[in-house]
Amino acid sequence: MRVIEEKEYAVLYDNGYYWVIEDKIFRNFPLKRQASTKTALEMVFDFVELPNGDEAIARVHIPKSIEKDIVLRDLERWNRKWLMKKQELEALMALFNMQKEEKEERAESDWEEILKKYR
Repeated sequence: MRVIEEKEYAVLYDNGYYWVIEDKIFRNFPLKRQASTKTALEMVFDFVELPNGDEAIARVHIPKSIEKDIVLRDLERWNRKWLMKKQELEALMALFNMQKEEKEERAESDWEEILKKYR
């Protein structure tokens, strides 16, 4: 397979018969099964098994009859999905750290109050 374009979280390959978009996050997860569409355009999906037993699509094989520009937009969409999740996680971590700091400051001032009472 030849790499056509690589993003932070997704890669587009040309395997000769299909365009293949791979989710880099799921790259090393065990392949659980393949499924294909039963429409005029047959697309094949590779599903992996997550540690909790759920399935996720790790790769999609898109017929070469689909224009490359359309496939590149899909690649961008796959990548953007993880970028948005990363932003959400960073926001949650910032909130968690703020709450943790406030709690530590509160505990510190409580400790100072306790020391004042005993002096």
